Amino acid sequence: MESALAYAFEVAPADVAAAMRWLEANAFEVVRENGGRAESFGNLALAWSDHHSKVHIMRDRGIWECALGHEAGDYQSLGLLLAVMEQRIIDMETVQWMAGAPRWPIQIPEDVSWAEVIPRSIDWLRAGDRTAEMERGNADWKTVALAKILAHISIDA
Repeated sequence: MESALAYAFEVAPADVAAAMRWLEANAFEVVRENGGRAESFGNLALAWSDHHSKVHIMRDRGIWECALGHEAGDYQSLGLLLAVMEQRIIDMETVQWMAGAPRWPIQIPEDVSWAEVIPRSIDWLRAGDRTAEMERGNADWKTVALAKILAHISIDA
């Protein structure tokens, strides 16, 4: 039976495959894999770890997503992590792919090279306690996402 990892390398966009090769070359191991060719829509999930950091790569209905975290902590979406790391304001543009997106990108966040930002993000997470920064980012993300969702709901009297 084909592994989800082998299938991922076969169907991944070049940048996602490059990010997975970087993980392999930097002592990350796949600790859990699910899905693959036989799964609906070819969905798959890969959990990588180097015993300090963890990376989750998922393909859901053809859309690739990534989340990272400390080994013992929660995963953070790559888009949120980058916004916090780069001290960007989390606004509608940051969550543009959420409710009401006119089209779905192949890779989230869009226009970001995972092969470039995953190593930098892991270094940033390891450089200190990022709990307070990530909690503020998560709160901002939820506020903006809720506003975006509510903007698409109409209540008729």
